[in-house]
Amino acid sequence: MKYRMLLIALLAVLLSCGTANLSAAAEEVDDTSILKGLGTFFSTFNLGFLANQRYEIETGLIVTGLNDIKVPGDSGDLISYKDDLKAETGFHFRFKLTQPLAEKHRLVFTYAPMKISSSGRFAPDTAGEFFTFAGMEIPSGLASTLDFDGEYRLDSYRQAYVFDVANISGMGISFGVAAEIRDEAVTLKSGDYYGKRADNNIVALASVGLNRVYNAKTSFLAEADILIDAQNPSLDLYLGATHLIKESSKVKAGYRLVQRSVDSSSFYNKAMFHMLTVGLDIDL
Repeated sequence: MKYRMLLIALLAVLLSCGTANLSAAAEEVDDTSILKGLGTFFSTFNLGFLANQRYEIETGLIVTGLNDIKVPGDSGDLISYKDDLKAETGFHFRFKLTQPLAEKHRLVFTYAPMKISSSGRFAPDTAGEFFTFAGMEIPSGLASTLDFDGEYRLDSYRQAYVFDVANISGMGISFGVAAEIRDEAVTLKSGDYYGKRADNNIVALASVGLNRVYNAKTSFLAEADILIDAQNPSLDLYLGATHLIKESSKVKAGYRLVQRSVDSSSFYNKAMFHMLTVGLDIDL
């Protein structure tokens, strides 16, 4: 619950920071517009600055490249949610809100939920008499006869500050820092046997972005959020392109790679997910 409250606080900061350019936005928004009406309704925040925001919606297929899990990390038995169980091809969703603060400065909030289901029967690779996962213990001989259902969930809430460093011959370069709340859970069950591990944590990320303008309507971009940690590195990499379809709207398509690594006494996870993405960018 405390992390949910922190998320709300981050959103409040995002909204309130927009008042820095409120005057300019107010000149562009008609008093009779729907956005102005909503701004009056949600009187906790003055939403006139919505006229300067950008919204990005992304969806597409998820294919599991790697997902090895142990719970606990120091005494549980290793299971692959890709190789031992069969991982389903799922869909992902991502929402991004960009709020300009001043020239070359902006805040970017990202919500990215992800859930992958796996199922199947496998022969546990364990040195003991029991297969152990998150407090669940099953005799090794019995475990190999059971059908299992597994689920891996990782929901991230990311707040980033981004600075546009330079634009060289049509190539925009940006750097930033981000705080990310990770709400994650892994489950494994078969009949009455059930094991679950859930956790919330906050990490700091470094962000980098490249945007290459190809012509008046098309741009190519690369974005990465990186956790630089020798023991627990992670990467969220996007390569794609945008194409202008209206004055303030773009379609986008690309490839996203999400890598995750955790090695602690309570949890071990090495994961890699490949995502084919399509989306829409809208400037208000």
